Order: sequence, then C-alpha cells, then structure tokens
Amino acid sequence: MKKSIIVVFIILIFIITGISIIKFNSPSLKNIPSGEYISQTESPNHDYTVKFYLVNSHSTVDFAIRGELVNNKSGKQKNIYWSYHENTVSSQWINNNTIEINGKTLNIEKDTYDWRLN
Repeated sequence: MKKSIIVVFIILIFIITGISIIKFNSPSLKNIPSGEYISQTESPNHDYTVKFYLVNSHSTVDFAIRGELVNNKSGKQKNIYWSYHENTVSSQWINNNTIEINGKTLNIEKDTYDWRLN
C-alpha cells in the first residue's frame, strides 16, 4: 500500500513538473522586454493607439520591434506585435480595427504577430 502511494506521488510530481515546463517555456507576448519608445499611431476613430518600442536586449542579439495596443477608453494595454531583425517601423491604419505594421496586417481585436510563431 505504501509503495503504491509513493509511486502515485512520484507520477503526480512528474506530471506537474511537465505541465509547468511547457506552460512557462511557451512563447507569449506577455513577457517580452519593454524596449525604448520610438513612435506611436492612433486609430482613425481615436479609440486605439499603438505604441512602438525598439528592443535591444544584448550585444549578441539583433534588434526587435514591440507594438503595444492601448485602448484609449479603458486604458488597457496588450502587446500585439513582436518582430525580430527589425529596427524601424512603418505603420498605417487600414480602418478603425485593422493596422498594417511593417507589411503585416493585423485585426487588433483578434490578431497578433509574434516572429517566434508566425
């Protein structure tokens, strides 16, 4: 009886450890470096602003651009754009909910761009 409890306990530890490793090593736009502010653009209806930051984490790593969407009414912020090997930003709003950033078109209500996944 004691032996089976120990075996179940060890299996549970392995399962919890495996889930934790997968969860914390999965790419996420929530934990990317903040960077240095470079510019921003506001949606045509002024409901949203996308702020752009240049990220240079280390001397051996190339530049990256982070785009942060700000809801101007609620103040909520979320990262919607993360691109590596870029150090400039070209952006244009297509309509109130769609923006093109460096050639990538995003619907701000549902899309994100992460170079690690796209």
